[in-house]
Amino acid sequence: MQTLSVEVEDDFVAEFISYVDKFKEKVSVKKSSNLEEDPHFYERRKRLHTLRNDIKSGKEKLIPWDEFKDDMNEFEKSLELKYAD
Repeated sequence: MQTLSVEVEDDFVAEFISYVDKFKEKVSVKKSSNLEEDPHFYERRKRLHTLRNDIKSGKEKLIPWDEFKDDMNEFEKSLELKYAD
């Protein structure tokens, strides 16, 4: 027996399982181990690939960590001033 990995579109899963079920003597379907460790693995992976492509195409900007940290520090200070007694 061989093990294969198959990616199925979300809206096709039920139909795919129904089809494969016809061959249950010869085919075994198991959930990916990735789903056992992280039930949202594939959704996160899809989002990360989209973000990566957006950054590469220039649609999104990736800022350096230090710049982000400085921006957040300024933001926190502005909140402290705004909500100080």
